[in-house]
Amino acid sequence: MTRGTSELTNMEILLPYVVFAADPSQVQLKLDMKWKREYVKCVEQLDSCSCGLFLLAFVECVFRGIPPQFDADPLQMRYRIARDLIDIGESLSSKNKSKV
Repeated sequence: MTRGTSELTNMEILLPYVVFAADPSQVQLKLDMKWKREYVKCVEQLDSCSCGLFLLAFVECVFRGIPPQFDADPLQMRYRIARDLIDIGESLSSKNKSKV
């Protein structure tokens, strides 16, 4: 899958902050940087157990540079995440086999 330029740019900007949250010793950040705040209308979860799904879907929209409007059916969201993880695992597995 080829990533769009704006998607890569957004991921390149956010990735150091994710790494910093996991292990601050691994990256130096400019923490005095001013963040642009933007309030957008987005779908809301209707239950008390799907917040992680909505977080992942929202982050994906940010990375892709698209409005956070997506199908809000939690079961379908779970299936899609599972399919994406399986696809990535198969892709990594085939890359490792080709190196042997």
